[in-house]
Amino acid sequence: MNIARRMLGLLLVAIVPALPGQTVRAGEPVTPANASTRIERAFHRADTSALMAIASALTVQGKTPGTDSRHVDYYIGYANHALANLLIGHDDDKAGDCLGRAEAALKRAVAADPGFAEAQALLASVYGLEIALHPWKGMWLGRRIGDLMDRATALAPHNPRITLLRAGNDYHKPAAFGGDQQKALLEFGQAIAQFEHDTPSGPDAPTWGEAEAYALRADGEAAAGDVAAARRDYQAALELAPDYVAVQEALAKLPASKVSPADSARPVSGER
Repeated sequence: MNIARRMLGLLLVAIVPALPGQTVRAGEPVTPANASTRIERAFHRADTSALMAIASALTVQGKTPGTDSRHVDYYIGYANHALANLLIGHDDDKAGDCLGRAEAALKRAVAADPGFAEAQALLASVYGLEIALHPWKGMWLGRRIGDLMDRATALAPHNPRITLLRAGNDYHKPAAFGGDQQKALLEFGQAIAQFEHDTPSGPDAPTWGEAEAYALRADGEAAAGDVAAARRDYQAALELAPDYVAVQEALAKLPASKVSPADSARPVSGER
Protein backbone atom coordinates (compact mmCIF):
# COMPACT_ATOMS: atom_id res chain seq x y z
CA MET A 1 0.00 0.00 0.00
CA ASN A 2 1.31 3.43 -0.85
CA ILE A 3 2.30 5.16 2.39
CA ALA A 4 0.76 8.43 1.25
CA ARG A 5 -2.63 6.68 1.30
CA ARG A 6 -1.87 5.07 4.35
CA MET A 7 -11.30 8.03 18.52
CA LEU A 8 -13.42 9.01 21.35
CA GLY A 9 -12.44 8.14 24.85
CA LEU A 10 -8.77 7.16 24.56
CA LEU A 11 -6.84 10.13 25.89
CA LEU A 12 -3.92 8.20 27.33
CA VAL A 13 -0.90 7.89 25.08
CA ALA A 14 2.25 5.98 26.01
CA ILE A 15 5.55 7.81 26.47
CA VAL A 16 6.77 8.82 23.01
CA PRO A 17 9.72 10.78 21.60
CA ALA A 18 9.26 14.54 21.57
CA LEU A 19 11.37 17.63 21.15
CA PRO A 20 14.85 17.53 22.67
CA GLY A 21 14.47 17.83 26.44
CA GLN A 22 10.73 17.25 26.27
CA THR A 23 8.80 14.08 27.14
CA VAL A 24 5.17 13.26 26.43
CA ARG A 25 3.86 11.07 29.26
CA ALA A 26 0.87 8.81 29.54
CA GLY A 27 -2.06 10.66 31.05
CA GLU A 28 -0.74 14.10 30.12
CA PRO A 29 -3.49 16.18 28.44
CA VAL A 30 -3.19 16.79 24.71
CA THR A 31 -2.03 20.36 24.07
CA PRO A 32 -0.62 22.24 21.07
CA ALA A 33 2.82 21.80 22.67
CA ASN A 34 2.70 17.99 22.39
CA ALA A 35 0.11 17.46 19.64
CA SER A 36 2.64 17.32 16.80
CA THR A 37 4.49 14.43 18.41
CA ARG A 38 1.34 12.59 19.46
CA ILE A 39 -0.36 12.82 16.09
CA GLU A 40 2.77 11.78 14.20
CA ARG A 41 3.34 8.83 16.52
CA ALA A 42 -0.28 7.67 16.19
CA PHE A 43 -0.08 7.98 12.40
CA HIS A 44 3.07 5.85 12.33
CA ARG A 45 1.28 3.19 14.39
CA ALA A 46 -1.80 3.46 12.12
CA ASP A 47 -3.75 4.04 15.34
CA THR A 48 -7.01 5.60 14.18
CA SER A 49 -8.52 5.42 17.68
CA ALA A 50 -5.71 7.52 19.13
CA LEU A 51 -5.97 10.03 16.31
CA MET A 52 -9.71 10.43 16.87
CA ALA A 53 -9.13 10.91 20.59
CA ILE A 54 -6.52 13.59 19.95
CA ALA A 55 -8.74 15.41 17.47
CA SER A 56 -11.66 15.26 19.92
CA ALA A 57 -9.58 16.61 22.80
CA LEU A 58 -8.28 19.48 20.69
CA THR A 59 -11.78 20.32 19.48
CA VAL A 60 -12.89 20.69 23.09
CA GLN A 61 -9.88 22.93 23.81
CA GLY A 62 -10.68 25.09 20.81
CA LYS A 63 -14.05 25.96 22.34
CA THR A 64 -12.48 27.12 25.62
CA PRO A 65 -12.62 30.93 25.99
CA GLY A 66 -9.22 32.57 25.81
CA THR A 67 -7.59 29.71 23.92
CA ASP A 68 -5.10 30.63 21.19
CA SER A 69 -7.01 28.77 18.50
CA ARG A 70 -4.46 29.11 15.73
CA HIS A 71 -2.36 26.07 16.65
CA VAL A 72 -5.32 24.17 18.09
CA ASP A 73 -7.05 24.41 14.71
CA TYR A 74 -3.83 23.50 12.90
CA TYR A 75 -3.49 20.29 14.90
CA ILE A 76 -7.17 19.44 14.49
CA GLY A 77 -6.47 19.71 10.78
CA TYR A 78 -3.28 17.63 11.01
CA ALA A 79 -4.97 14.87 13.05
CA ASN A 80 -7.85 14.62 10.58
CA HIS A 81 -5.45 14.75 7.63
CA ALA A 82 -3.56 11.80 9.15
CA LEU A 83 -6.83 9.94 9.75
CA ALA A 84 -7.95 10.46 6.17
CA ASN A 85 -4.64 9.09 4.89
CA LEU A 86 -5.19 5.91 6.91
CA LEU A 87 -8.87 5.55 5.97
CA ILE A 88 -8.75 6.21 2.21
CA GLY A 89 -9.28 2.93 0.43
CA HIS A 90 -10.76 1.32 3.55
CA ASP A 91 -13.63 3.62 4.48
CA ASP A 92 -13.88 6.47 2.02
CA ASP A 93 -17.01 7.93 3.65
CA LYS A 94 -15.22 8.37 6.98
CA ALA A 95 -12.13 9.65 5.17
CA GLY A 96 -14.31 12.29 3.52
CA ASP A 97 -15.72 13.32 6.89
CA CYS A 98 -12.18 13.68 8.26
CA LEU A 99 -11.17 15.83 5.29
CA GLY A 100 -14.20 18.06 5.85
CA ARG A 101 -13.18 18.61 9.48
CA ALA A 102 -9.56 19.19 8.49
CA GLU A 103 -10.54 21.73 5.83
CA ALA A 104 -12.76 23.68 8.24
CA ALA A 105 -10.11 23.76 10.98
CA LEU A 106 -7.27 24.77 8.68
CA LYS A 107 -9.37 27.52 7.10
CA ARG A 108 -9.91 28.90 10.61
CA ALA A 109 -6.17 28.75 11.30
CA VAL A 110 -5.35 30.63 8.11
CA ALA A 111 -8.08 33.20 8.78
CA ALA A 112 -6.65 33.78 12.25
CA ASP A 113 -3.13 34.20 10.83
CA PRO A 114 -2.80 34.73 7.06
CA GLY A 115 0.96 34.31 7.48
CA PHE A 116 0.63 30.78 8.89
CA ALA A 117 2.48 29.11 6.02
CA GLU A 118 2.31 25.55 7.35
CA ALA A 119 -1.46 25.74 7.72
CA GLN A 120 -1.76 26.86 4.10
CA ALA A 121 0.39 23.98 2.85
CA LEU A 122 -1.51 21.43 4.94
CA LEU A 123 -4.82 22.81 3.65
CA ALA A 124 -3.50 22.34 0.10
CA SER A 125 -2.69 18.72 0.94
CA VAL A 126 -6.21 18.24 2.31
CA TYR A 127 -7.58 19.46 -1.02
CA GLY A 128 -5.28 16.97 -2.77
CA LEU A 129 -6.77 14.12 -0.77
CA GLU A 130 -10.25 15.41 -1.57
CA ILE A 131 -9.39 15.13 -5.26
CA ALA A 132 -8.09 11.60 -4.68
CA LEU A 133 -11.51 10.72 -3.25
CA HIS A 134 -13.52 12.70 -5.81
CA PRO A 135 -11.48 13.39 -8.98
CA TRP A 136 -14.15 15.72 -10.39
CA LYS A 137 -13.28 18.21 -7.62
CA GLY A 138 -9.97 18.78 -9.35
CA MET A 139 -11.73 21.19 -11.73
CA TRP A 140 -11.66 23.89 -9.03
CA LEU A 141 -9.47 22.53 -6.22
CA GLY A 142 -6.42 22.10 -8.45
CA ARG A 143 -5.94 25.84 -8.86
CA ARG A 144 -6.59 26.38 -5.15
CA ILE A 145 -3.87 23.86 -4.27
CA GLY A 146 -1.37 25.64 -6.49
CA ASP A 147 -2.16 29.03 -5.01
CA LEU A 148 -1.87 27.78 -1.43
CA MET A 149 1.40 25.94 -2.08
CA ASP A 150 2.89 28.97 -3.84
CA ARG A 151 1.96 31.28 -0.94
CA ALA A 152 3.23 28.84 1.68
CA THR A 153 6.54 28.37 -0.12
CA ALA A 154 6.98 32.12 -0.56
CA LEU A 155 6.34 32.66 3.16
CA ALA A 156 8.63 29.84 4.35
CA PRO A 157 10.88 28.58 1.53
CA HIS A 158 13.09 26.52 3.86
CA ASN A 159 10.32 24.84 5.86
CA PRO A 160 10.71 21.05 5.43
CA ARG A 161 7.03 20.21 5.99
CA ILE A 162 5.97 22.64 3.28
CA THR A 163 8.56 21.17 0.90
CA LEU A 164 7.38 17.66 1.83
CA LEU A 165 3.72 18.47 1.16
CA ARG A 166 4.61 20.19 -2.11
CA ALA A 167 6.57 17.11 -3.17
CA GLY A 168 3.62 14.86 -2.38
CA ASN A 169 1.35 17.07 -4.47
CA ASP A 170 3.80 17.07 -7.40
CA TYR A 171 4.17 13.29 -7.20
CA HIS A 172 0.46 12.46 -7.26
CA LYS A 173 -0.78 15.23 -9.58
CA PRO A 174 -1.36 14.00 -13.15
CA ALA A 175 1.39 14.99 -15.57
CA ALA A 176 -1.20 16.70 -17.78
CA PHE A 177 -1.81 19.16 -14.93
CA GLY A 178 1.84 19.78 -14.06
CA GLY A 179 2.68 16.73 -11.98
CA ASP A 180 6.27 15.50 -12.19
CA GLN A 181 7.40 12.44 -10.27
CA GLN A 182 11.11 12.96 -10.93
CA LYS A 183 10.85 16.53 -9.68
CA ALA A 184 8.94 15.27 -6.64
CA LEU A 185 11.72 12.81 -5.77
CA LEU A 186 14.19 15.69 -5.79
CA GLU A 187 11.82 17.70 -3.59
CA PHE A 188 11.59 14.82 -1.10
CA GLY A 189 15.39 14.94 -0.94
CA GLN A 190 15.24 18.70 -0.44
CA ALA A 191 12.82 18.22 2.45
CA ILE A 192 15.10 15.62 4.02
CA ALA A 193 18.02 18.07 3.84
CA GLN A 194 15.88 20.84 5.35
CA PHE A 195 14.86 18.60 8.27
CA GLU A 196 18.52 18.36 9.26
CA HIS A 197 18.41 22.08 10.10
CA ASP A 198 14.80 22.37 11.22
CA THR A 199 14.38 24.28 14.48
CA PRO A 200 10.89 24.77 15.98
CA SER A 201 9.91 28.42 16.02
CA GLY A 202 8.13 28.06 19.36
CA PRO A 203 6.74 25.52 21.85
CA ASP A 204 3.57 24.94 19.79
CA ALA A 205 5.27 24.77 16.39
CA PRO A 206 4.95 21.63 14.24
CA THR A 207 7.86 19.17 14.26
CA TRP A 208 6.45 16.21 12.30
CA GLY A 209 7.44 14.83 8.93
CA GLU A 210 11.07 13.69 8.76
CA ALA A 211 10.39 9.95 8.78
CA GLU A 212 7.56 10.48 6.29
CA ALA A 213 9.91 12.31 3.91
CA TYR A 214 12.19 9.25 3.76
CA ALA A 215 9.19 6.92 3.45
CA LEU A 216 7.58 8.82 0.60
CA ARG A 217 10.85 9.13 -1.29
CA ALA A 218 11.28 5.38 -0.83
CA ASP A 219 7.79 4.84 -2.24
CA GLY A 220 8.78 6.73 -5.37
CA GLU A 221 12.10 4.93 -5.66
CA ALA A 222 10.41 1.56 -5.31
CA ALA A 223 7.84 2.49 -7.97
CA ALA A 224 10.71 3.50 -10.29
CA GLY A 225 12.44 0.16 -9.73
CA ASP A 226 15.33 1.50 -7.64
CA VAL A 227 15.03 -1.15 -4.96
CA ALA A 228 18.39 -0.46 -3.31
CA ALA A 229 17.61 3.23 -2.84
CA ALA A 230 14.12 2.44 -1.58
CA ARG A 231 15.51 -0.01 0.94
CA ARG A 232 17.97 2.59 2.26
CA ASP A 233 15.25 5.20 2.66
CA TYR A 234 12.75 2.82 4.29
CA GLN A 235 15.46 1.82 6.76
CA ALA A 236 16.27 5.48 7.43
CA ALA A 237 12.58 6.09 8.14
CA LEU A 238 12.53 3.20 10.60
CA GLU A 239 15.60 4.54 12.38
CA LEU A 240 13.59 7.69 13.08
CA ALA A 241 10.27 5.91 13.71
CA PRO A 242 10.72 2.20 14.54
CA ASP A 243 6.93 1.67 14.87
CA TYR A 244 6.08 3.08 11.40
CA VAL A 245 3.72 0.29 10.35
CA ALA A 246 3.38 1.20 6.67
CA VAL A 247 7.16 1.37 6.28
CA GLN A 248 7.61 -2.00 7.96
CA GLU A 249 5.12 -3.50 5.51
CA ALA A 250 6.62 -1.78 2.47
CA LEU A 251 10.15 -2.83 3.38
CA ALA A 252 9.06 -6.45 3.85
CA LYS A 253 7.53 -6.46 0.35
CA LEU A 254 10.62 -5.16 -1.45
CA PRO A 255 12.25 -7.75 -3.71
CA ALA A 256 15.77 -8.81 -2.89
CA SER A 257 18.46 -6.71 -4.53
CA LYS A 258 22.22 -6.80 -4.79
CA VAL A 259 23.84 -3.80 -3.15
CA SER A 260 27.22 -2.76 -4.47
CA PRO A 261 29.94 -1.42 -2.11
CA ALA A 262 29.42 2.01 -3.68
CA ASP A 263 25.69 1.85 -2.96
CA SER A 264 26.23 0.77 0.63
CA ALA A 265 28.53 3.74 1.18
CA ARG A 266 26.02 6.29 -0.07
CA PRO A 267 24.40 8.48 2.61
CA VAL A 268 20.71 8.07 3.35
CA SER A 269 20.11 11.71 4.20
CA GLY A 270 20.05 14.95 2.31
CA GLU A 271 19.63 15.70 -1.35
CA ARG A 272 20.83 13.24 -3.97
